Amino acid sequence: MSESGNVLGVVSFKITKGESLNFAIPIEYCRNLIRNHPKQPIQTWSKAGINPFGQGSNLSLPPKKPQYNLTGYWQSSKDYRKSYIKDDGVNVEIWSYGFLNYKGKWEGDFVLTISSDYENREIFKPINSSQLMFQWMLYKEGDWEKILTGIKSKADKLTPKSAREIWNRVDK
Repeated sequence: MSESGNVLGVVSFKITKGESLNFAIPIEYCRNLIRNHPKQPIQTWSKAGINPFGQGSNLSLPPKKPQYNLTGYWQSSKDYRKSYIKDDGVNVEIWSYGFLNYKGKWEGDFVLTISSDYENREIFKPINSSQLMFQWMLYKEGDWEKILTGIKSKADKLTPKSAREIWNRVDK
């Protein structure tokens, strides 16, 4: 930047050994690149398998925050059991009768868990801030990427009518 605050260039890379040299692309070139290049959110790079921070970098985009925070008490519409859900935005724990029944992670717009006592996978997908759809499926050994793709496909098709249970947010 100049003394008056104008951008003179954009740092493209640096050498950290020695004098910490920085190399910049002059702003005139950057303006042409910006004008003549289609604008894309940085998330589309990740979907295409491109790390926007450079190949081999251990930096990555933060996971997208879920739309809803599930922390609180919930009650099943099927057997009326109450459960407590602890949600930190990435990891989710579901406690029933004082025991940890499910432990999972957000996978886009749903939570994918494995139950503590079965080899099943469960989907918890919010309908809104006070209702969840619950669906379980048998877990089969195999290629995890293919399994996850199948689970995501089922989660996308899940509706309140097709869900095994609907859970409602309740007071303690």
